[in-house]
This record gives sequence, C-alpha cells and structure tokens, in this order.
Amino acid sequence: MIRVNLLREGPRTTPSVRGRGGISVGEVLLFVFALIGLLVGVGWWYVNSSTIEELDAKIAELEEEKAALEPFIKKSEELRKKSEELKRKISIIKELKRKQVGPVKIMDAISRAVPDHLWLDGMSVVGSTIELRGKAFNENAVANFIDNLKDVTKEGELSESIEFMEPQLNSLVFSGGERVYNFVMKVPFKIKYPGGEGEEEEMGEEAL
Repeated sequence: MIRVNLLREGPRTTPSVRGRGGISVGEVLLFVFALIGLLVGVGWWYVNSSTIEELDAKIAELEEEKAALEPFIKKSEELRKKSEELKRKISIIKELKRKQVGPVKIMDAISRAVPDHLWLDGMSVVGSTIELRGKAFNENAVANFIDNLKDVTKEGELSESIEFMEPQLNSLVFSGGERVYNFVMKVPFKIKYPGGEGEEEEMGEEAL
C-alpha cells in the first residue's frame, strides 16, 4: 500500500530559546557583559582616583615639611657663608704673617752668620733664593761665611722657622785698589711653618 503525504513541507525554523518572562539567552549575556564592563570601569576609576588622592596628600605633606625646614635651610646657608668668609680671612692673615716673618728671619739668620773681616753691600730675595753681595779682607772670611750660613739654621730658634740650603759662590774677585775680595753668592732657603714641613717661600723679588 502506498501512502501519500499531502502536507507541503516548508523551511524549518528554530524556535528561539527564551527564559522566564520572555528574555532570550543572548540578551542575558549582553547584559552580563555590559555589567562586567561597567564594574571594570568603575574599579579602574576608583583605583586611579585613590592613587591621585594619595599622591596629592603626599605632595601636600612634603610641602609642609619643606616649609617647616625652610628657616633651618636658610640658617645653614648663612652659617656656610660665614664659615667661608672666616676661612678666607684666616688665610689672608696667615699669608700676611708669612710675608712678615720671612724677611725678618732671613735678616736675623744672615746677620748671625757674618764673620769678622767681611761685610755685606747688598742683599735681595728672588723667589726662594737669597742673593748676597759683599766684600771681605781675605778668602778665609768668605769660606767662614759659607760655613756659618750652613750651620746658622740647623740649631736654635731659627731652626724652627727657616732653613738655608747649600750656599753657592758665584764670583770672588780680588780688587787690588781696595785690597779686598768682592763676592756674590746665592743661598736657597725654605720657610718653616708650625705643624708643617719646610716649604719654599716664594717672595717675589725684594731687596732687603
């Protein structure tokens, strides 16, 4: 027996799935994603807002500390300037003292070293060298003068303030008319300062 289906089949449609109240699953998912996005945005805003507030509070705290320390910073700067000015004045005083002590000690040492039968016509200081010009009745007097210059600053009070190096006899010429020996010699020296080693004193060119 042959059966014929007289009903025409049309396109099948998939019924939409709806939950209670007639809301579809897609609408629910869309709502959930929107809610998650909103929560994320609110959370991001809250975190950043809190961070900004904390930073602003920290800045305000630091500004207060700076304002509180400002008088001390100013006072410290004033003390630093006063200290530098005091050091500068002390340096000037020491330099003046050196320039005053140097020539006095040199003159004292040389006057003690001058032997009998010898006298000086002139003396000058260039840098750390003394140039002596004088006359002597004989060569022995010049030799004694050289020995005395070597020893005069080795002992006693002068040894603490000045030191003569090896004297150098530049010329020794006999003058028949005056019957004397004209000599020129140079004596390197060092000025000593309390609490320090001997230092060469640069005194420029000075006639004594």
